[in-house]
Amino acid sequence: MQTIEKEFEKVEGQAAPVPTRTQVDVSSVPQTNGKAKAGGDPMEELYPKVEIDRLLVGTPILANAKSDAWKSRKEALEQLQGLLEANKRFKPAMGR
Repeated sequence: MQTIEKEFEKVEGQAAPVPTRTQVDVSSVPQTNGKAKAGGDPMEELYPKVEIDRLLVGTPILANAKSDAWKSRKEALEQLQGLLEANKRFKPAMGR
């Protein structure tokens, strides 16, 4: 534990190093020094957040999920899984 504390004391007060590795899809995004800009989230541009409630409206997924026939429930779950895989990010306000 003392060795770890000594190593931390050596670098105390120094700024964190600049990252040397970047991703291809976010390499063109300007650095913000840890401060988030309005609309500066690169993930938002790549995968915008969607409301799952709006994806389910107009589809028979919910009705088929309540069916007594197992084939209908299975098809509904497969459709729901397809929606979830196609949309990577969801808004946190579900059902409001």
